[in-house]
Amino acid sequence: MNSHEVLKAVQVSLNEKGFIPYGAVKLGKRPNEDGLLFHEAVRTALGMKFDDSFYMYWEWQSLATSLNVMWNALDDSASRITGRRTTAVASIFEETTNIEEVIALLTDAISNSSSIDFPVISRRPTKSEPAVRFAGKMLGALFATLGSLEEARSSGYGDLFSSLTDKPRTNEELLLYLDEMCRTANPTLDLNPPKSIVILRALGRAFEETNKQRAGDVPDMTLSEFFIETEETANWAGLSDSVVLKRLLAMSSEDKAGEKAISKFLAE
Repeated sequence: MNSHEVLKAVQVSLNEKGFIPYGAVKLGKRPNEDGLLFHEAVRTALGMKFDDSFYMYWEWQSLATSLNVMWNALDDSASRITGRRTTAVASIFEETTNIEEVIALLTDAISNSSSIDFPVISRRPTKSEPAVRFAGKMLGALFATLGSLEEARSSGYGDLFSSLTDKPRTNEELLLYLDEMCRTANPTLDLNPPKSIVILRALGRAFEETNKQRAGDVPDMTLSEFFIETEETANWAGLSDSVVLKRLLAMSSEDKAGEKAISKFLAE
């Protein structure tokens, strides 16, 4: 699929489902009507899940590059139409924006920009995704990848966490590193979702709670830095999954809804 095909698919999607301007969403609530925000129509055209981040796809680097080029073309079109430098999002933001204005923006971009190719995308495998904290965000991608990697290697989460303490990394750098580990474990990236997400849920809560407890002027840790800091307290290497879970729960306990799953996991 190329960018012109994506923009034409956005046109079709908005004509069929309706368009909701960003300015019509008040305090996170949509108006009482069906329709898509512009970003949602783009994601739908690309075959992404409705509210996904591009990080949830194995091809996230090339996908992000193609999206940036396409959005630059849309920004140029918005600037031509308005006669001043602006962005596509700003030009269609107001609550009074109608579908005809959006179609005009898309038509101009198709007519006045070079077409670029988009990658065929494959989503990271997850299990019971609504229960995985931060799903659809960068951390959701990290947790999904950790789960799939552990499913492929079966070495235990303790050894996996310990292997990530060699140096500090940003979350994006860690995702790149995990992707390479996945390609080593399975060059075709034909990985399976984890059988259980109990440890991933506990990891999310422990990571979130640890950052909340930091002083106000201290920046949040990355997930890599969390692994390093907790490794200094007590080594992760060699710990069974049950011990890993108990250690994470000691940092931040699970809510009532997850207690049954935890009890079942520890009993196995």
